[in-house]
Order: sequence, then C-alpha cells, then structure tokens
Amino acid sequence: PAGSAAPTITLVAIDSSAGPSAPSPATAAVDAVPPTVLSRASWGCNESYRFDSNGAEIWPPEYRTVTHVIVHHTVTSNYEVDPAATVRAVYYYHAVTLGWGDIGYNYLVDWKGNIYEGRYGGPNVVGGHALKYNWGSCGIGCLGTYGNSPVPANSTTPTDAMRIAVTRLIADRFSCLDARATGLLVDKTVPTVCGHRDVMATSCPGDNLQALLPAIRTNVLAEQMALWAATPGIGGSITAATFSTTRMPTGSILRIDVSVMAGCHALGGQAPYSGTVYDEAQDYTTVGGAPIAGAWRIGIGFSGERTPYPYRWGIPPTLGAWQTAVVTCQVRLSALGERQLWIGLIREPGQVVAGALYVTSVRVLAGECFGSYDSAASASPTAADSASIAAGDLYSVRLPLTANIDCR
Repeated sequence: PAGSAAPTITLVAIDSSAGPSAPSPATAAVDAVPPTVLSRASWGCNESYRFDSNGAEIWPPEYRTVTHVIVHHTVTSNYEVDPAATVRAVYYYHAVTLGWGDIGYNYLVDWKGNIYEGRYGGPNVVGGHALKYNWGSCGIGCLGTYGNSPVPANSTTPTDAMRIAVTRLIADRFSCLDARATGLLVDKTVPTVCGHRDVMATSCPGDNLQALLPAIRTNVLAEQMALWAATPGIGGSITAATFSTTRMPTGSILRIDVSVMAGCHALGGQAPYSGTVYDEAQDYTTVGGAPIAGAWRIGIGFSGERTPYPYRWGIPPTLGAWQTAVVTCQVRLSALGERQLWIGLIREPGQVVAGALYVTSVRVLAGECFGSYDSAASASPTAADSASIAAGDLYSVRLPLTANIDCR
C-alpha cells in the first residue's frame, strides 16, 4: 500500500566449499547395521564457531532423555554434488549468522544416504531445532526441500537412500524408542517420530517427507529387531534356567524352568505355551502350529537334533517391557544315553537372538537303574508296583535285575 515501508530482506552468502567432500553412495554404507555416522571432524566442522571472543562456549551443551525424534527438511538445494559443503553452510548459518554457537540439528542426512553428526555433545544433547520442543527430542535435518516451496519445481521427494538412512539412524541411536507410539512432548501429545509441523506452526518437513513418516515408523521397528539379534537384552534375554534333573529313567519327563525378560519393548509369544509336554519324536512343526513371524519362544536344542531347537515354547502372549516370566519347558525322553541340551531365545521364524545357553549334560538310563533290584522279582510288576509307577515313585518299585545294564 502507498506509504508503507518495503519489507527488509537479508541475503546471506556463505562459501562452504573448502573442506572434505561427502562420500559417494558406494562408500557411505547406507545399508550398514548399525549405520555409519560421519563425525563433525570428517565433514569439516570448524569448532571455533562454538566460542565467543573470550573463549566461552556460546551455547553450552544441555542434556535430556530423548523421547521423540523430530524430522525436518533444511530447505536447501536438492541433489547437490557435495552435500558436506551444505552441512558446513548450515552450520555456519546457525552458529555464526544466527549467533547460536552451533548447528541446530542433532543429525543431518543427505540424498546419498550419508548421515552427519550434528550438534556437539553426544547422545541426548539438547539441539536447537524446535524451540521449547528441543528438550526431550532429537532433531534430524534432511538436506533438501521436500514440498511446500513457493517455487514447486524446487521441491522433490526424498530418495530411498535418505529414507533408509533416517530409518536406520533412529533404530540404532534410539533402540528403545517405540516408533509406533505417541507420547507427551512438553505440552503436546504427538507421535514419537514426528515432523516439525506436528509440534509447531510450520510446513516443515514438507508434504513429501511428512508423507513418508508412517512407513519410516514401521521400518524403524523392523530395523530395531534386526539390531536386537546383535545386542541381546535390548529385545529380550534369558536370565536363568533350572533343570529338574540330569539323570533320569527312560520315558520320564525332563522339566526345565526358564526365566525370560523382555527388553525395552513388549514382546509376545505363540503356542505351545509354558507347561506343554513334547514327546521326544515331536518338534515345534507338529506341536503348536507353524511359526508366527515376530513371536518369541524358548527353544531347547540337543546333540544330534534333526532341526535347530526342535522343542519350542512361547513366552506369554504379552510380556511388557522389562517384565519377566518363567516358561516351563517339558520333554519326555526315551532314548537311552547321554546328550547335551542347551537353551535359546528365538524370534520366529527362526532368528536365534541368544543361543547355546546353559549347556547341560542329561543322561537317560534304563528304568531298572532307579528301582530296588531283586533277582527273584517277577518280570511283571505287582499292583503295588504299578501304583508306584503311576505316581512317579520309581524308587519303591521292586524290579528284576537285568544283565548288562549300564547305570553309570
């Protein structure tokens, strides 16, 4: 309108070309588990920007437990030849131009799938990316513009390499974060993996990146489970096991009580459940049905087994985070001889999260080894003997002494 002042526009030109270049996709290990994170030194961070003229840190590190991840786009050019130069430019703009003393994002991800360490301070350091929602969150800045640009041609869709890198970064750095959940962040209940627009009035991270967040949340869980295999205890663990005996008569039941603890996520099992008795010739394919993907079971393996951990029992249908349960595993053993048994924690179908635990030798002997021997006793048990056998009291049974019985 006539007489009104023209808006002030400030242009900032930053030459960030000097410094290391970003790795190519072939060396960036975008499919690594855990992913490679390029350190501040490796992308050419000038640490002097963090200090004022007196040598004091401009924004000293603060720490909070991270409960949410906030995804951003940096509204910079797409598909840049050297994304590391863009990281240096963003750093300079935040640290020097805006006077923050450091980059706002905790991590940055480029279109090639490279992941860059952002704000100085390590895990749980408070960033500078979402005002009051910085406390309790981790900010991931995706280099580029992913929608809502005044010039539509300047927007694009995140590459698969970027999407995979964001997924693996969250899964690795926040292995106990339930990406499918929602939770309170300061004064808002939002998804634990959310976009900048979910906590503030902004179009960030752009429509195209925001639309990928539901799939990223699902994929984070799958990636976390893959990491659990390499880090027992995060997903779940076996904490104790008790064998009822290590020397038993043929045809009797071996009982093993196994204590299992869930990790930072709730776990669930499948049939057969605690207390089920397997006959020696059976296995999990004939008892309880086919494995259900994602179900957790206790497995018992032994020397000479036909298939790994042929006897399996599900943990409870729902075992809450950090909760424990005892699973009673029972097998009726008939074949004479000594065998080694061991215990494993299995995430179906067949992923051994922790294996070959509590290895124990169990010897199965002839029934005569457990009765009172009498060369004159009848080969047929008396009524009293039959009652004792039915009650499991083999030691009061008078059995005939059979030659060449090994009772060691």
